[in-house]
Amino acid sequence: MPPHIRRLSCLQTLQFFNVGDKEGCRIEELGHLKNLKGKIEIRNLQLVNNEAEAKKANLDEKTNIIELKFCWRNTNKGNTTYESVSESDTRNINVFESNIHDESVLKGLQPHPNLRSIAIEGFRGKNFPLWTMEMLKLDKLISIELRNCYNCEKIPMLGHLPLLKYLKLEGLTKVTSIELSFYGASDSSSTSRNDGQETRVSFPSLKSLIIQNMRNLTEWAEAQMSGVQVFPCLEILEIMSCGKLTNIISSSNLTSLVRLKIFECKLAYIPQLRGCGASLKWMAISNCDELRELPDGLGSLGSLETLRITGCKNLQSIPYPSGQKGLSSL
Repeated sequence: MPPHIRRLSCLQTLQFFNVGDKEGCRIEELGHLKNLKGKIEIRNLQLVNNEAEAKKANLDEKTNIIELKFCWRNTNKGNTTYESVSESDTRNINVFESNIHDESVLKGLQPHPNLRSIAIEGFRGKNFPLWTMEMLKLDKLISIELRNCYNCEKIPMLGHLPLLKYLKLEGLTKVTSIELSFYGASDSSSTSRNDGQETRVSFPSLKSLIIQNMRNLTEWAEAQMSGVQVFPCLEILEIMSCGKLTNIISSSNLTSLVRLKIFECKLAYIPQLRGCGASLKWMAISNCDELRELPDGLGSLGSLETLRITGCKNLQSIPYPSGQKGLSSL
């Protein structure tokens, strides 16, 4: 990245910016590029010192940037190392400082509400800042990806975003639960029932949800509040390498599901799939050692074309009532 890029004052397209720690290479260079539009990836954010410095990028004023990716170079991924006591203490202090540092920097990088897509990779903070946790002002978002945020303990509140279609959560290895807050604010969009009562819709536009490499995730809370509809448009659900996860959301909410993939989870059973019986076409279940049974209604999935089951060593039977059709690829 050439230094003093701010001099290109009419620049409109910049696919990536590598933050440096020398004069002319710091993040404040972006603040002078007022005409940027489209997408940009900002790398090496560990070199930004604090919130005040991050704010100099003036991302909240860049109305024409619609796709953002924030990247931290993460050298500590929580791997076990063998150290003396003093080395370990120093490392813990450094991790704590990285947490606070990254939280401050991300707070200062709040984008303009026109944003359509955001990806955050390598963030070392324990908590996302408020604008990320609630995203109340980013209601035009269509795509969100949170990747390798190893210290993060809680997934942001996302279900209220009216246009969100694609969501990927990968490598959030300290998250233990998908909590009720995940489903969004209480003032999410609502629709009217035939009986005149209103039902709140959470994730009203979401089409693809991928959850991957979250090794400490154990629980997925149902949206149990009355009058709530969840994932009405979800077509793709993939849950991979979540070795402690014992349950997934009920299929009664997944009325549009077309593709279901479950890989390396601790599920003992798969929920009844009747809710997606008219839509589900492809299902693959692999390396789920605890899985003992499939749902009784499997044979009633009239649209199912492909069923793949591999590496489930404790699976005892596959229910398939005679006279039922729909599993045409078996």
